Amino acid sequence: MAKATPVVPHNFGEKYFDSGHHSNIEVILKDGKKIKVNSMIMAVNSPYLEEIIEKKNLKTVEMDEFDAAVCTRFLKSLYTGDFGTLDKDIFRQASKLAYTFQVTWIQQKGLEYFNTLMNAVPNNASVDDDDKFLMEEAIAAKAFDKDGKYLDALAQKKTSIMCNQEILRTEKMLEDLKTLPLDQLDFFIRLANISNRYVPNQQIRCKTHNNQIECIQKEYSTIIVEQVTAHLEKREKMDAKTRYVLEKLDFSGITSKFITDCDSALIPLL
Repeated sequence: MAKATPVVPHNFGEKYFDSGHHSNIEVILKDGKKIKVNSMIMAVNSPYLEEIIEKKNLKTVEMDEFDAAVCTRFLKSLYTGDFGTLDKDIFRQASKLAYTFQVTWIQQKGLEYFNTLMNAVPNNASVDDDDKFLMEEAIAAKAFDKDGKYLDALAQKKTSIMCNQEILRTEKMLEDLKTLPLDQLDFFIRLANISNRYVPNQQIRCKTHNNQIECIQKEYSTIIVEQVTAHLEKREKMDAKTRYVLEKLDFSGITSKFITDCDSALIPLL
């Protein structure tokens, strides 16, 4: 009877890692160091490695685009079944490794760390280091997270707290479209488009006015249109940033008032 394939993560024994025993694959790291690993252990954890090792009969695998220390930790975790604690310094590299080599249990660990950090950001906080980190990592993850798990997680979190300081944080980050990096603008556009899946009606922003609660309809799409309108009113012609927003943003959830305001600012520039 054939032995069942171990469920991963699985502890195959750290003592065998880079020991030379039962090692038939050589991994080349960024610093030139070479680590010997077992093809079966690699294949059980990584469908990608299983395919390229089997189909191409590889004896050498290059991982020289990744940080050598993080890559060593990644490879060792395939032996031990334990990646250890994630932190901001290694999160992006660890996540990219997990997605590149299709190691789903490390992907899940990365998403759990991202969610933990995301949920720790106070809803009433101004833009802080953690908030910026989450946005930057969600942007960077687009290169390897094809399903958009990080962007989806951040969209759900942010749309759930739009009633508070999140609106002010978003407005602050979008207030100067001229200097805003394109990847950050793209992030907010994608966030606006994705958020429509989770919040079919416009978000409600509430504030105290004369001891009464006044509710103002506002969502990411509306904030972007407001900032584009303000941006257009300062310019003599339509620029690349405005054109990019007009091409990428889903306008279906925006009230006609904001679209009319934007049109009024746009028409003289056409």
